[in-house]
Amino acid sequence: MLSNEKTSLKDSFLDILEKIKTTHNISQDLKTDSDFTLDINGFSGHNHTFDLIVVFNGFEIYIEFNPNVSESEHSYLNFIDWRFSDEIFCTKRIFIIYNGTSSFIFLNKTIIDSKIFTNYEPSIKNTFGYFYVFDSSQECLSIIFKHINDYEPYKLFLELFNVEYFNHLLHRKLKESGYFSDFQYDDDESKIDKYNRIKTVFRDNQPLDESEKLDKVKQIIDDETNKQKNLQDIQNIIEKYLKSSIEKLAKNDDINEADDFEIQLFNKLLPDLPPKTKFFRYGGLSLLHYLANAKTIGFSGLTGMNDVSEVDYVESYLNISYTPYRFDNSKLLDNLNSKFIMSASKLEDNLNQWRLYGDDAKGVCLEMELHDNNSAEFYIKAVSYGKKVKHELNGNTYFINRHFELDILEAFQKVLFDNYKFTYPFKSLETWKHFFKSYEYAVEQEIRVLYINKASNTSEPKWILTNSHSILNPLMAIQYDKLPFEITKVLFGSKAPEADVNIRQFKYLSEENGMSLTFDKSRINNYR
Repeated sequence: MLSNEKTSLKDSFLDILEKIKTTHNISQDLKTDSDFTLDINGFSGHNHTFDLIVVFNGFEIYIEFNPNVSESEHSYLNFIDWRFSDEIFCTKRIFIIYNGTSSFIFLNKTIIDSKIFTNYEPSIKNTFGYFYVFDSSQECLSIIFKHINDYEPYKLFLELFNVEYFNHLLHRKLKESGYFSDFQYDDDESKIDKYNRIKTVFRDNQPLDESEKLDKVKQIIDDETNKQKNLQDIQNIIEKYLKSSIEKLAKNDDINEADDFEIQLFNKLLPDLPPKTKFFRYGGLSLLHYLANAKTIGFSGLTGMNDVSEVDYVESYLNISYTPYRFDNSKLLDNLNSKFIMSASKLEDNLNQWRLYGDDAKGVCLEMELHDNNSAEFYIKAVSYGKKVKHELNGNTYFINRHFELDILEAFQKVLFDNYKFTYPFKSLETWKHFFKSYEYAVEQEIRVLYINKASNTSEPKWILTNSHSILNPLMAIQYDKLPFEITKVLFGSKAPEADVNIRQFKYLSEENGMSLTFDKSRINNYR
């Protein structure tokens, strides 16, 4: 709602506009709107509401009514230069401040170039910065609408704009966006040809959106030729491509925006598996027994798993203090014992998997297929492994574990701290950290299913002593129909006892319990 003063100025301005409509015969083509909010380029979430907008032939004229603005208000007038701060090219936007007697025309990066107004010097009261001041608002508007009517993009561009300067702006913008163009002029080209080529370069090098920037970072760091990159190198890459995201997180307390960025980031580091992905779980005959008899699949607690770094691998890599075995901290233990994992593999009928996890080929392998839509209670990802990288120090050569996905997290946090003294906690790291492992385990090609037993769930784990390490560990039996995948086949190992009889019996039992399972035998016949 406009104040009385602003309403009076608006009425006065609209009267002038009506005269302009008649003079230029443009009544049918001109549209107006009040209280129009414009998003400002370069300032995420920043917008400004104008008292009036006039639209004509694709041009947008934004008007503010301010009775207190005069030529002495240089500080205020110069302040609004930010409205065009992130524009590369001249736009079809024109900004006017009207105080009842004068019009202040803001010309920064608008197609209505200041050179046009020099032809109307008698009408101009004053000029400073990017502003032209007209005592006659009617004459001011008449000049603007005349040139809008006469507007020819190429002609106006060639007359008023320096192509080399245009290229300079382009190069500057591309550099800011992380691109470097080798665009050069050919003296034999016409200005129009040059202009069109510049447009092409800009089109092909548009700034990346957040998702594409993350892809770019991941691509660069994952490149085999970049394995020797140190943390500072990675920081520089992140700062170059993710600058806008970093600034938002450091300056913006919008929790949802931070959450959205984390979702995008971890989805790049740990890509979603496509629907219908097949993966394979190896185990002893008891695995199939529980499935056929009780229609359940067992998920193991974290403490009893064979990888001793399971609970703190990520924290150790990132030098984050983590003490899971502080028994005086019940919250840590609650957190640890509420997470359950089912480990599977991308490897089908694989001898090493049989030997390691399939009871030395005397057990079974469950072939599983991912549903189209994952359950909200389960997280399914292919495990991200570190890389075995040669390292030289003081003349000695040895191998270290480099985990480039975790390097990204560490470097990202370091950029935030170094630049803004802001310690950024990845809030979802408690979930996603369970999908990162050292290179020693890469041979397993694990696909992991994580289940978090939340307070709202009523399921209670069964506590067991692990067979291999005699560690007290919770085991969660998940009902088959609750799982985010289905079992499409059961393979018996090459050394499975009485395989033919057991196949018949397990098929009978599973059908009695309403399960339709397909059975087969391993094709590996050279292992004993």
